[in-house]
Amino acid sequence: MPSKKESKKGKDKSKSQSQIEITKTDEPETKAEEVKPPDYRTITITLEYYQNVAGLFPVSDISTKCTFREDIGESEAIPITDEEKIPINYSASLLVDANNMKELDHLISSPAVLTVTQVQGNFDPMLYEQLVVNQEVLQSPTRSYDSIVSIYEAITGQTVDISAAKRSKGSRKKAEGMKDKAEICLLNMMVQEQKWLEGWVTLHIFYQMTENPSGMDMSLEMAQKYQDEAAPESDYISKIQDLLWSEDFCPKTKFFTAACIYLKLRLYNWVEYALGYETQHHYAIVNYLLAANCYYKKLYPHALEHIQETESYYGIDCNVGSLHGHCLMALERFVEAKDQYHHVLEAYNRPKNIHLVNLNCALAEEKLGYDQEARKFVLLSCKYNPSPSTWLKAGQLYFKQNDLLSAEECFSEANLRDNRNADIWAYLCLVNLRLDRENEAMLCYNQVLRCNLEDKKLLDLLDEEIKSVLQCD
Repeated sequence: MPSKKESKKGKDKSKSQSQIEITKTDEPETKAEEVKPPDYRTITITLEYYQNVAGLFPVSDISTKCTFREDIGESEAIPITDEEKIPINYSASLLVDANNMKELDHLISSPAVLTVTQVQGNFDPMLYEQLVVNQEVLQSPTRSYDSIVSIYEAITGQTVDISAAKRSKGSRKKAEGMKDKAEICLLNMMVQEQKWLEGWVTLHIFYQMTENPSGMDMSLEMAQKYQDEAAPESDYISKIQDLLWSEDFCPKTKFFTAACIYLKLRLYNWVEYALGYETQHHYAIVNYLLAANCYYKKLYPHALEHIQETESYYGIDCNVGSLHGHCLMALERFVEAKDQYHHVLEAYNRPKNIHLVNLNCALAEEKLGYDQEARKFVLLSCKYNPSPSTWLKAGQLYFKQNDLLSAEECFSEANLRDNRNADIWAYLCLVNLRLDRENEAMLCYNQVLRCNLEDKKLLDLLDEEIKSVLQCD
């Protein structure tokens, strides 16, 4: 076994070697006769690369680079100049059990070979001399769209402004470090899911953001390669449709597919980057998704402009009309919104899931004073998509018309689905007070206090009703 001095000497001989630092966490001491508890150590792995126009290469290959020569039609290794040697460090951490070295076996079988030159702790450096480390040290192998969110946060960071980051050397280094971590996270996903189309598109857009042309070309080529391949097993976000807009309305191109995922995750800048590739061929549908993007950002006038642009190019469509109505509702243009919703509801080819159309149409009708029509649309929502909110709204409309028994039935349905909603308990209390059920009303009032009712107007109304009942007694 080599000594620590020999290991240190080996490090001085080769600057291209990576470093692994291991720090021991505080663990309670155990008796010798007992089975040893896990001895967890944190390994920090640093890989050093250099970068040029041809991409990233390990430092061990820093003397030459492979370049394609068009005159002879093949690649040729040529020396690398000092100006081309731009070092880039990638770091990752892994928690391992010192008493169970086998758990490192899953790291073997991938791109970068590490030679350990410095180890702090009781590990034998020879055990790691040819440790091959996969980039799954950063996260679990399971693909998750949540990682895209973390990538986005890593890139944008402290409400990131790249131009502002360039103004100071310290902030620039911090921003570059976050980008490196984001790239490792993305590459790790693609190692696990090589046929994941949205992942390659995400990597392509990431390289576009970070101004890496060679990375853009590579990721776009891979996206085109797997565009017609069967998609990996879908997850919750892939399966569930948003209520505001329809994914079925969009073409199944690689950038539209990625844009739909980003929109579900509310990654607004990424949506715009992805749609930028489709503007020339699908201008109307690009505006449709931009309208939804602006709506989520609460830029309602811009959302309305985009959806009107879609209508002028694409014509009348239920999906377009629905989103148009939602934009008008957000701008409190209730008469126009109601007309849009009625066009959608009367269409023979309307989408199956128009839950938000029914709810917003009911709200528009109520704002305009048509309570009977509003109740009809809310009850449709209760029939096809029952939820605590829909039943609560139906009960409020019945209560407003003093139909207390029907209101009680609706509030009871809402309470069955959510018995911690203070608003539901408050309305049940009001109904019982007006039906002279004081005992039931007091039980409901106790639940109102327990659930912390935040609606001040409703609380004041409840207090007034209780005072009037007490005065009568």
